[in-house]
Amino acid sequence: MRKTKKQKIRAGLLSLALVFTLTGCGHEQAKKAVTKTTKVKKQTTTTAQEKPKNTKAFKAVKTAIRIYKEHPKYSQAKRMQEGYIDCSAYVWKCWKAAGIPFGESSYAPTAAEIARWCEENHCLISEEKAKNHLEPGDLIFYTNKRGNNGRFRNIAHVSIYIGNEKMLHADGAPPAYGNPWYRKVAAVGRPAR
Repeated sequence: MRKTKKQKIRAGLLSLALVFTLTGCGHEQAKKAVTKTTKVKKQTTTTAQEKPKNTKAFKAVKTAIRIYKEHPKYSQAKRMQEGYIDCSAYVWKCWKAAGIPFGESSYAPTAAEIARWCEENHCLISEEKAKNHLEPGDLIFYTNKRGNNGRFRNIAHVSIYIGNEKMLHADGAPPAYGNPWYRKVAAVGRPAR
């Protein structure tokens, strides 16, 4: 007979209580340990999704998740074709859907040029502010891994922050989730405030 998840948890907790009893811990100590274990389990499973502060950021994040689910192939050469993406085309498509195409309505600029657009439009935020509080929809620009690429602030990559310490990006592969601080950050942009 196959046990349900609830039955397995109950059996595990009873085993824990038995260990406490056999090792000299009283019933009250075992009960407290079981209660503490159950509370920790509940806390880790309930995490609310962080919401963007404005409708444009909401639309950009929603588009980022939709494109991620479509699983386009990575290609810098074909990045503007249906079913293909690279890092800058990815964030450009997300923000274009929200009404902000970074000055280019038909072709995605490079990550460095998107960062330059953010600076010219007063959309870059301080590194201190970014580290303390990223908002869904923020763009995180990363420096070139080695040497100087000759581009604005030596930027070679961009991702879009979607909330809950997660970002989506296309770093040589189809869109994937990642840690926003996985690489050296050159700038953070907030296209809509």
